[in-house]
Amino acid sequence: MRSKLFALSALAALLSLSLTSPGWADDKKTDKKGDQKGKDAKEAAPEGPPMTKTPIPLVPEGLRWGMVRADLEKLVDKFIDDDYRPKYKAAGKSGPKLKALDVEVANKKAAFRRNYIDLVPGPTGLDAGPLVGEYTKGNGEAVMPHHRGPGVKIWFFFIGGRLWKTLEEINLVEGGLYGKDMSEAIQKILASVGNTPGRRIEADPDKGIFHDVYDWQDDKTHMRLWDRNGVFVLVREDKVVLANLPNLRKNSGKSSDALDPSVARIIRDEKKEREEKKEKERK
Repeated sequence: MRSKLFALSALAALLSLSLTSPGWADDKKTDKKGDQKGKDAKEAAPEGPPMTKTPIPLVPEGLRWGMVRADLEKLVDKFIDDDYRPKYKAAGKSGPKLKALDVEVANKKAAFRRNYIDLVPGPTGLDAGPLVGEYTKGNGEAVMPHHRGPGVKIWFFFIGGRLWKTLEEINLVEGGLYGKDMSEAIQKILASVGNTPGRRIEADPDKGIFHDVYDWQDDKTHMRLWDRNGVFVLVREDKVVLANLPNLRKNSGKSSDALDPSVARIIRDEKKEREEKKEKERK
């Protein structure tokens, strides 16, 4: 409960920064006729997320939209090597330690390649998880997870064999990439977009939005942020692909996990036959 209240206060601080920033200050202005001026300014505000003052950085560094799987694997290899450089330095000239590190690095690189999930029709381990709204099945989509630094798990999303979205699940820890607490993480995220205030989208469970969401955009990227019960979720996605999703996702995927009616009927009939057979044996 304590951590949840802190998370809420941290996001409230983000909202407060947004509302008091120069670009949004007009919503608070009033004149002698009351708050009509503020209402007019609010109605005249452009739709959609605000444009950031600086380009939205893709994470990890070197990532670009449209990458193929092989190029992403090479990039992740580089960051695994970077993560292990201090360990190699600490190992010195110890042959056994160096060999052990070589094996560990090779295993991590191989594990990332094995983590490729082709989102074909049918059940996957992701279907009951929080990522379920971020993909569809049977539309040439795939995802690859990777732990990047302390407390951060990043998911890479492909469509048509090309990278188009990343999703970071951020657990805030001492020495983590986004800092040790919510306040520090918010400051880092806002600084990455030139302290541009985000647009707030209120939670609406009827529309599948279970948390307040903040979002931004630049010329190429749309970015979303929300607090999922103490875990920050940060999504960046290619705006070109995002605008074209209705054409790319011909299959809704809504019924992809259900058994084909004919298969379900066979299973049901076989179960009925087994039960009838057992009943006869008991008699």
